[in-house]
Amino acid sequence: MHNLEHSLKLAMLNPVYLFYGDEPLLMEEMAEKVCALAAPDGAEWNREVYQASEISPADIVLSAGSGGFMGMRRVIVVRDIAWLKRGKKAKDVPAADSDGEASSGVDLEPLIAYAADPNPDTVLILMVNGTVPSNSRLLKAVNKGGRAVQFTALKGAEKERWLAEYLKN
Repeated sequence: MHNLEHSLKLAMLNPVYLFYGDEPLLMEEMAEKVCALAAPDGAEWNREVYQASEISPADIVLSAGSGGFMGMRRVIVVRDIAWLKRGKKAKDVPAADSDGEASSGVDLEPLIAYAADPNPDTVLILMVNGTVPSNSRLLKAVNKGGRAVQFTALKGAEKERWLAEYLKN
């Protein structure tokens, strides 16, 4: 997460992000920072926000494939993705389901292909509350074409500092 903050301070954006972990407020805060950098001055017409239950991976790719309004960057945020939840152990499911993705019943192939070679005029932020299997093909594709960031649970003094700063703003 600290590397991401450093990249954002240098105005370095990736075309695709996968945020996952146990700190949804931290993920939201970081997504907002990415959005502010990608579409400055409140360019709301170039920002689309979805709940994963409202949109298919194919529709995400369709939207992300087109550029933003007036030549500006488009920002797409997809929250509450449940397609990547850790499933049963590979020995308990068919081989096609061993990557934790096929068992969700959602066709992730278009999104996997897009994540490996994303549109540079779009910033796509995928948000998963909880863990993502380390053998996820989407995770691997995002790491190839963008950046995956795990938000681990803050504890002790670190959590107190973050909460004080969050409440101050």
